[in-house]
Amino acid sequence: MRDSLLLTLLYPESGAAPVTLVWAVLVAIVVVGRKKRWTRYVWLPVFCVSLFFSISVVGMLIAGGWALLGLVAWGLFPVLAITLFFCRPPGLLSEPRPLFVGFGFACLVSALLYLTPRPGVLELRLKFVETDGQPVAGAAFPLFTYHGRGGNHDGVLRTASDGTVRFKVYYPESGTITLHDPQDPRRDRQVKFEPWTPIVGGVTNGYRFDGKVVVAGNTEQVATISWHGKRDLAARRTEPMLTYSRTITVAVPQENPRLDVAKGKFGPEGDLIFVMQTGPGWLGGPDIRLKVMAVDAAGIARSDEQYMDIAPEAGYLNQTEFVLLAGDPHYAGRLEYRFYVRTRSGEFGVVSGDVSVSRRGNQQEAYLYVSIRCTPGGSRHVEFDHTKWLNRDQL
Repeated sequence: MRDSLLLTLLYPESGAAPVTLVWAVLVAIVVVGRKKRWTRYVWLPVFCVSLFFSISVVGMLIAGGWALLGLVAWGLFPVLAITLFFCRPPGLLSEPRPLFVGFGFACLVSALLYLTPRPGVLELRLKFVETDGQPVAGAAFPLFTYHGRGGNHDGVLRTASDGTVRFKVYYPESGTITLHDPQDPRRDRQVKFEPWTPIVGGVTNGYRFDGKVVVAGNTEQVATISWHGKRDLAARRTEPMLTYSRTITVAVPQENPRLDVAKGKFGPEGDLIFVMQTGPGWLGGPDIRLKVMAVDAAGIARSDEQYMDIAPEAGYLNQTEFVLLAGDPHYAGRLEYRFYVRTRSGEFGVVSGDVSVSRRGNQQEAYLYVSIRCTPGGSRHVEFDHTKWLNRDQL
């Protein structure tokens, strides 16, 4: 029913109540004048429309989901249909043909609207992969879709052999896709999706999935979603770990602090160099750009994983850049970042944090917050385990 034109007509939008009230007034006129000759010609179409919406409301009650909203918006129609039936013009049923014709007409219209495709659909493509990049084939992911004007929907996304799935959405729907972790339900992940910001004429041609934009009709564009679903216990092992948390104030753009990941300190020597720049837009805050550069044999690997538990073996870059534009509708004046890091000495870790900027006179200052997880033994398993926290008493 979610894909039929009938659902579009039954959305309990703000106009539903006035339409219902206007129809109730028309039914009252027909009932009051039922003894007049003209009502014999008006009664049948009015009764058919009332019967059609009555059948639709009953179908919504059986289907569930948006039943309560639909009942509030259109629930008066069954009452109107019953009223018309018992207050019909005298002698109208002496020949049952009008009643049969009316009932058949209502059923035919209902079936046509149910079978007619609902307009405004966007066909998008998603791809589910394991943390090692292998596609997740034949998996089922629960889906919840919310429509601001009614029509909430529960469904299931089933992946093909290459891990892809075609995702059907009707603007302005939004919702979540649930990624279950079979070994630890507490680590279940919710992938949120919402309409893409560029909206023209009240519609959009794309959607965001955890910030990744997918444009409808672009067969080459696909949002890749990482899932931990098939990891074995060996892959989930934890190692002794060091953690640090640091916040410093930096003059922008004069100062470019260096971070020693293994020691958790800013200083003249380090694995990473943080370069911050700002742009225009001071009404709500400036554009913020953060460039992170790796020193010598160190490397940086960005990731969209939610937990970032296993650092990649290869694919490290010597620099990466994070950007927050003042014109972004979700702008909050704070640029967040996170990435895997390989230190100069070959240790692995995770660096995350945020940057915010303030102005004092003509001077701009950035507040750089850094959170670090690092395994001193060189293991790529960087999942935090408080029982193996090495510098717990040093913080």
